[in-house]
Amino acid sequence: MGNSKSTVRKLSPKTLSELQKNVDVDISKEEIEEWFREYQSNLGKGMSKLTMKEFREVYNSVFDGDADVFVSHLFRSFDEDNDGFVDFKEFIVGLCVSGSDKPETKLKWAFKMYDLDGNGSISREEMSSMLKAIYRMITTDLSTTKDDLVLIGELVNTFFKSADRNNDNVISEAEFVEGVKEMPVILHLLQCDPDTDDINEVETIDKFDSLQVSEKQLSSNKGERKKPSSGAGSDRSSAYKSQ
Repeated sequence: MGNSKSTVRKLSPKTLSELQKNVDVDISKEEIEEWFREYQSNLGKGMSKLTMKEFREVYNSVFDGDADVFVSHLFRSFDEDNDGFVDFKEFIVGLCVSGSDKPETKLKWAFKMYDLDGNGSISREEMSSMLKAIYRMITTDLSTTKDDLVLIGELVNTFFKSADRNNDNVISEAEFVEGVKEMPVILHLLQCDPDTDDINEVETIDKFDSLQVSEKQLSSNKGERKKPSSGAGSDRSSAYKSQ
């Protein structure tokens, strides 16, 4: 899959400057150029934009389980104009938003991920569906058991009990932001990383089904992830894995 090095074009200085203006993180021209080469290398033959197919192929190549459902939601968060493709501008913006060091930016992205129908609130069913997608992506056992469903339901119920301040059985964006402060695992699970060597990260993922994630583990530094050699931030690469 992907283009040969001889067909990879370069970004113009004007395009580079425009891209830098469209992200709210400090990203160098060298980093953008490195990501552009990565982006180009995963395009289908004759394509100029990423399709869902390429997204799925990349993710399924680095996760043990089935990443299809999760990637469809991630693709939706990147595809700002809803045209069924992710162009390079959308790719860079989505990458920087999902890997931002700014809590407000990261939380808005996470809310959008959980808000599957985009109606401005998260239902129990939506949160449950996302957690099931994450579970299937990080496990080699693709048969979701009754116990798995019960434990996912308990996590959803615990979050709603804490975050649903007006008891309307849905979570608004404001409620989500406050709720994640008390249960950061809801955000953390969206950033699961199969390449980490950090023991705390591994334990956090392993304890998905025990609902016993300590505050210390949640706030621990993550291990190094696959990323371009230009030095792009490790969190920034969490939304897109290279083969």
